[in-house]
Amino acid sequence: MESLPRGSARWYVAVGDVGQTAGRLGHHERLVALADELAGAWSDDGTTGPAVMAATRVVVRLFFAGVYDRAELLHARIEAVAGRFSGDPAVSGPIFRALSVRAQFAGHLDRCRALTEASLRCFEQTGDVRNACVARGNLAEAEIRLGAYAEAVALLRGAVADAERMGLERAVITGRHNLGFALGRLGAIDEGLAVESEAVTAAVRGDWRSIEGVSRAYLAWLLRSAGELEAAEKEAQRAVALLEAAKPFQVVALATRAEVMLARGRPSEALAEAREAMALLASLGKVEEGEELARLVYARALEATGDHPAARAAIADARDRLLATAARIDDLRRRDGFLQNVSENAQTLELARAWLGASAIAPTFAGDGRLPA
Repeated sequence: MESLPRGSARWYVAVGDVGQTAGRLGHHERLVALADELAGAWSDDGTTGPAVMAATRVVVRLFFAGVYDRAELLHARIEAVAGRFSGDPAVSGPIFRALSVRAQFAGHLDRCRALTEASLRCFEQTGDVRNACVARGNLAEAEIRLGAYAEAVALLRGAVADAERMGLERAVITGRHNLGFALGRLGAIDEGLAVESEAVTAAVRGDWRSIEGVSRAYLAWLLRSAGELEAAEKEAQRAVALLEAAKPFQVVALATRAEVMLARGRPSEALAEAREAMALLASLGKVEEGEELARLVYARALEATGDHPAARAAIADARDRLLATAARIDDLRRRDGFLQNVSENAQTLELARAWLGASAIAPTFAGDGRLPA
């Protein structure tokens, strides 16, 4: 990047490479510096495709790093010029990817899915098989968040096979760790454990700490589901430590550890972990995943320690936030899947009814106003 002429097409490619790698290494100061450098070279009238593509790679990493203020500023610049590249799928593909990540963090889950699918179509149109493979994995993640686990498994099996053929080791590991989790959500716990363990081993070998951390959090959830609580607690503990430099992902690890402690009959420790997850969530404002689980396990831990009024207030808040997210899902079938298939969401509504009464699910949705059954 330093050797190339500033503002040249190849310089922008280097900027994108540096940004993506800095984000994965947790070098957030470098990410912010790159965002500032891109902003300094930006011109809404004269921005080129390479400049926009570099910006998309940096903005995605800014969101994942939890640097939301800079991410939003750069995202606004990308969004302002996106229409100019509508006829160029090579540029539109990365733009759709960046827009999808922003939608994901804003809680617009079906919009995230639609934008991710649009990015996939662009990469397929240009014959970019590498990025198409990665986009299929991203689409599977969007399906997981909506509770469409069978669709996610089908996408991930294909994406992992394609990534293996192309030697895309990181895409293989990411695909496997999502596949293991999705299999577990479908009830295939043994297969999920085997696949997730493979992802952990590969992440350790590649020294990819953030992927290892999330994989260990998923492994802890699978072990808890299998009744192996001691092993689950150890994996959750490792996940929390590994994700210290990736705070938006640490919420799900803390919440998982709290859930395991509840299962082990240690409610006071579970409450301490849940409070830490909630404090981190409050400091970040938004995360990629784990918010619903953190709010649910916090309410359950309060109840288990005998603080019934606080537990009811917590479950009411969890319910309200969950239904607000659901209200932003326009597709009724996907909305139902989000509320009924995602176990922490279904449990939140069930506890709200049990603790607050049959009329607890009172807020209405936008659109047709239909409520969960």
